[in-house]
Amino acid sequence: MKVSVAMSAHNRENFVAQAIESVLMQEVSFDYEIVIGEDCSTDRTRDIVVSFQEKYPDKFHLLMHEKNLGVIKNFASIVQACQGQYIALIDDDDYWTSPQKLQMQVDFLDNHPDCALCFHDSRHFYEDGTKEDYFISLPDNKEVFTLEDLKPGPFIPTSSTMFRRGIFGQFPGWFYELRVGNDWALHILNAQYGRLGYINEVMAATRIHNGGLWNGLGRIQQLETVIHEYEVMRNHLLFLKDKMGKIKLSKFCFNLAREYERQGDLEKSKEYIVKSMTECLMNPSISSRSLLKLVLRLYANPLYQLIAAMHEKLRVSKSDAGNTKP
Repeated sequence: MKVSVAMSAHNRENFVAQAIESVLMQEVSFDYEIVIGEDCSTDRTRDIVVSFQEKYPDKFHLLMHEKNLGVIKNFASIVQACQGQYIALIDDDDYWTSPQKLQMQVDFLDNHPDCALCFHDSRHFYEDGTKEDYFISLPDNKEVFTLEDLKPGPFIPTSSTMFRRGIFGQFPGWFYELRVGNDWALHILNAQYGRLGYINEVMAATRIHNGGLWNGLGRIQQLETVIHEYEVMRNHLLFLKDKMGKIKLSKFCFNLAREYERQGDLEKSKEYIVKSMTECLMNPSISSRSLLKLVLRLYANPLYQLIAAMHEKLRVSKSDAGNTKP
């Protein structure tokens, strides 16, 4: 088996058929399978997926979970079930736009054994048409990327990803601590064993809608999730434990502090402004004026409350670090 197409499916009755049909339209010179993890949908998603399997029994491998696993465990179960040399990802609410997509990516990886993964452009569009389409800007407009390029954050569209099966072995335990951010982690795991190749073609469409895993979250939930994912990965990946990592986490915490203040939760706002300044006191990505204004709004009295809180957090962090074995 040359390629396994991996798809998580959950409550996407309006979109999943289009996603599957875009896979079936592929024009290829090799065998491929479609591995779908159906995670106990409450709508017609499971029926739709089963109907495709009944029509193409030799093409589909369905994982029909008896209980909801959640995003991360379902994704991991799908990847582990894949048998192809290469694994191509497609989200259940996206679709591929070029029938040559799989063939082009297979040819690329066959001809570039130094690459662990390859990807291409995807058109991001809003389902309700309220905003214009856009494309993700690549760092430095390069054609080949490395682990270092992933440090600032993810830039590879999920449904454009193809990677070599088994190159990083099993998913590490910390992967299952994530909530929804498995893409960035997956790319980092792959990039430790090879480069990331870019094909300059638009061959997918990424749908943005309120029912999406990310866009369905409120702003506070989004920021809390980003901070959680970043902390989990930083705790286990050495290359994220540098000044840039502190700056990014500090900025996330600052943004969350502002959001909590806007919603009237001043205690939570104070918690995250302390965390932001503890991570990076003089953060070049945060306006000094904005920081000062927020601090003054939160702390009416002299800033000893803030300093004391930062001092205590640093003391606890140093104590924890001293107790942690290498």
